Formats: sequence, C-alpha cells, structure tokens
Amino acid sequence: MSLQQRAKLLALLLSRRGEWIPAAEIAEVGGLQYGARLYELRHEQNYLIESRTERVRERGHSVVKRSWFRLLTDRQAVAFALGNGQAVSREQIDAMQKDDPQPSLFSEPKETHRDDG
Repeated sequence: MSLQQRAKLLALLLSRRGEWIPAAEIAEVGGLQYGARLYELRHEQNYLIESRTERVRERGHSVVKRSWFRLLTDRQAVAFALGNGQAVSREQIDAMQKDDPQPSLFSEPKETHRDDG
C-alpha cells in the first residue's frame, strides 16, 4: 500500500510542481502516514520537497497548525542550493533554464527585411 500511496503523492507533487499544496490534500493522496511517504521521497529518492507551517487562532482561543508542501522547480532548487552555500553544476543551471524559462524583461527585436529593389 505504501508504494501506491508514494506513487500517488509523487504524481500530485509533480502535477503541481512549485505550488504549495495543503497538508489535508496531501493526506488524501498519501494516507494518514503521509509524513513517512514525504520522508521516502526526500531521503530515498532525493526529491527536494519544501514544507511550511503556520499557526492560526480559530474560534476563541484555540490555535490550529496548518501545513503545506511543495516540490521545488528546477529554478527553486538552484536558488535553494545557492542560498545554502552549496555548489551548483552547469548541468543544473542548463536544466533550470530549459525546463523553467523566465520571460525576457526586454522585447526581442523583430527581424525585418527591407527590399529597396
């Protein structure tokens, strides 16, 4: 069962790569032990999965902890590595530029042909 849950969880993360996915949605796919499935993906299959939590005060005085997870895009993975002082290979940079292109801030000049003939 855990292999199927892990495969479904990975499919969800890949389909929404770079987006924050609520823990409740992760639990629907990964089962009650979704934390174990995330651990397997992170440590056994080397996927870069980021998590974030926040505490929210709800109805009166109770505090609820909410969590989200996301699979990093190539661009986010390179930024994460650089931010942590890790070396980044040329292959990682090339993959980042190929798979996750950013639009140019400047418009590209259009090629024009003038025939004065």
